[in-house]
Amino acid sequence: MEVDFYEKRMGMTNRMGRSLKLLVNGREKLKRASHIYCYDGLHFNLVLFFQRVGLFKAQGKCIRRFAFRSRVISRSQNLMKGADPAFAIEFITNEQVAEGQQILGADRARLREWKIDTNWFRGVSLVNGRDQEYVVPGTAFRNEDLVMELAKANFNILRLGRPAALQQRYAEVVKTSQLKVCHNLPHSDYRSLLGKARAVLLPIVDCDEPAGFTAALEAIAMEVPLIASNSLGIDGLLKTCDYPIPSVSGNSLLNWKSAIGAFEDLESQSGFAEKIKHCASVVRKRHSIGANFDDWIAFLRGKDCSCC
Repeated sequence: MEVDFYEKRMGMTNRMGRSLKLLVNGREKLKRASHIYCYDGLHFNLVLFFQRVGLFKAQGKCIRRFAFRSRVISRSQNLMKGADPAFAIEFITNEQVAEGQQILGADRARLREWKIDTNWFRGVSLVNGRDQEYVVPGTAFRNEDLVMELAKANFNILRLGRPAALQQRYAEVVKTSQLKVCHNLPHSDYRSLLGKARAVLLPIVDCDEPAGFTAALEAIAMEVPLIASNSLGIDGLLKTCDYPIPSVSGNSLLNWKSAIGAFEDLESQSGFAEKIKHCASVVRKRHSIGANFDDWIAFLRGKDCSCC
């Protein structure tokens, strides 16, 4: 599955053909449906195009797609002009929603809170205290060069990620530093290592998506201290939680060494653990997958659709 789903890249012609076949085969269901949720942006764009040329009636329906990257806003601008009010795009950060509403229209961009299984990501038993390792989890847009620099500066780093290529990328640094790499771990092993970390580090390179947002939520929910870039999504999350560790501006080694040093001063201060616990409670309240899936039920019942 790793190879088929993540490493193979399907060409646009193949994607377009598959998408058209899916929509043609499901055209009767699409006509009858009151709510259509397009997980693939190409499906959304094709339905939108069919509506624009008169091949599909969207009136009275609620048609959504999910978008992770901000570039979707500018790319959708011309396609969304004059489209039926049924169509809207959902983002996971307030910054993206504000930009989308400004460019696409107030009803065209909506917030879909990003959620994790907070019942799974809870604090682990720390009988012997926390490990001294700084854990760097995840894959997308991580600043691997900075991680190597931190390892060379004698920080005890554990790099966790999905691709096997991480082993090759860090091979030389592993030989000469305390850095360790683990890839594609079982979920339980990942949770255990994350929960015992001294802190989670999330150095994110500049990008137009909230990279690292899931890993940040997991760390906060597990009450593990988090040191992260002031990147899209994460910076807003930390401000919402009133997080006691400020985000790091830029990805210079000097800034990160200073941020880690400031954290090491903070972690022994009175009240620090209580602040971390408070932030975990905020994340559990706003970003937990509800037992009854209330947010999705609200969508299916039309309670968050302006067209219904």
